[in-house]
Amino acid sequence: MKNMLSLFLVATALTTVSCKKDKNAPKKEANPEGTWQQVGTTGGMIANPAIHLDKTYRISLQSSSYKLFKKDAEIASGTYSTEKRTQQPGNKEVVAITLKDIPLEFQPGLLRDDTLFLGSGINDGPTYIFLK
Repeated sequence: MKNMLSLFLVATALTTVSCKKDKNAPKKEANPEGTWQQVGTTGGMIANPAIHLDKTYRISLQSSSYKLFKKDAEIASGTYSTEKRTQQPGNKEVVAITLKDIPLEFQPGLLRDDTLFLGSGINDGPTYIFLK
């Protein structure tokens, strides 16, 4: 019985110690490179409700260049740059993306965790939501 109790206490101690977060572990960097598929749209409902139903955009970001597709047709291409920023509230680190030579409705871009947001510089314009 003592052996079982000792084994239980050791197992509990190992589990407790092994589940602690490592505060010095490096944070996972948000990586914009890859192919992103549109999964949704927010805003812009008053101006054009049809865009909420048309989840047909795809964007490919590779080596500082991008290609934007609607369905399978390329509609824009160019270069992009990134900049790390701190978003308020919550001091959350995000990556701001600037796409050159792209239609205004897809500016500016923001990469937060594993989600890419391409917004609009227009008040009440749409924000397109993409996932890899």
